[in-house]
Amino acid sequence: MSSLSAGPIHGSAVAVDGKAALILGVSGSGKSSLVAEIMSRGGTLIGDDQVVLSGVAHPIVKPAPQLAGLLELRGIGLVRVPFQERAPLYLCVNLDVAPDGRMPDRCTITVLGKQLPLINAQGLQNVAASVILTLRGTLVET
Repeated sequence: MSSLSAGPIHGSAVAVDGKAALILGVSGSGKSSLVAEIMSRGGTLIGDDQVVLSGVAHPIVKPAPQLAGLLELRGIGLVRVPFQERAPLYLCVNLDVAPDGRMPDRCTITVLGKQLPLINAQGLQNVAASVILTLRGTLVET
């Protein structure tokens, strides 16, 4: 996956301090669980399982209308939660790809023509913390 286009996307999105992360992965990869963990640390749901990408100057992510405010919690089912109607996208997370080594090169993905950071997170622990710190801009480039 090297680029994403406008329209519906199979993925989940969460906002931290007004900036969104798009979480990608096959069904059962942990998208909703990661969203719930980030929400438990102060994040806000944008959309679960299906979101919509749009924007010209910068990518924007919104919930799919039919799923707005719904989050699937495995073993519990669908729950209604507060959600944000839209947010600028600043980060993508791919739960289907493992990072290349302990300290991998920085990865990017093109979303609506804009290069964004990409975290390949399959099998990683502390992904929620990495997402939150990245969106808050508290990680330092080495």
